[in-house]
Amino acid sequence: MNKLLQAENLHKTFGQVTAIRDVSLNLGSNDFMAIIGKSGSGKTTTMHLLAGLESPDSTYLVKVNLTYP
Repeated sequence: MNKLLQAENLHKTFGQVTAIRDVSLNLGSNDFMAIIGKSGSGKTTTMHLLAGLESPDSTYLVKVNLTYP
């Protein structure tokens, strides 16, 4: 499997509120992902961290491997 996106141990807090804690994922070239959950469960924060729009609070790893023909 060709890994397109890998993230490990994403953690983000806003003040005393923990938005996400220790989120890890691996997506391959044929994978499909959906993030579902209640309001305030950290869906948007997770996407912002993966896109680089927010900075995580903890040490983490995000790798993006895109190759074009």
